[in-house]
Amino acid sequence: MATAPEAQGDDVEAHRLAKRINDLLTKMGFPDGIGTEWWMLTPHEQLGGLTAAQGWSLGHHDEVRRLVEAYVSEQYAEALAANPNVAKRLLKQPTP
Repeated sequence: MATAPEAQGDDVEAHRLAKRINDLLTKMGFPDGIGTEWWMLTPHEQLGGLTAAQGWSLGHHDEVRRLVEAYVSEQYAEALAANPNVAKRLLKQPTP
């Protein structure tokens, strides 16, 4: 599994964010090759044509986080569309 680049220096919050991103991508089931490609080789318009790894190393942590969140949301929406029973179950659950 490819992982988000480690935070540089003592930036503890950036390191925590990288860990959360890694956990999220792992839960999404990214195979090693696809995760590596996404982080290291895929340029993203939202990052001005940089890869996620390049954006991260330049300190664009929030932008990379938003990129991951948008990707996860798209994947989740596709999964719900493919299995409408999941959405029905979620909608029937009482709200806290």
